[in-house]
Amino acid sequence: MAVLIERVIDCLGIAALTASFVLASWAVIAIARRVTDSSKRGDSHVVHPHA
Repeated sequence: MAVLIERVIDCLGIAALTASFVLASWAVIAIARRVTDSSKRGDSHVVHPHA
């Protein structure tokens, strides 16, 4: 993902430096949070003994 971002920024004529790595890291973190948040929503099929 960082390489793709770097290529796009390079085509725009901007020196990316570490920006591509940072943006890719933020994107992966955001996706991971979205996946874990969506798995926490909804009804669970697990029976909780303390409920």
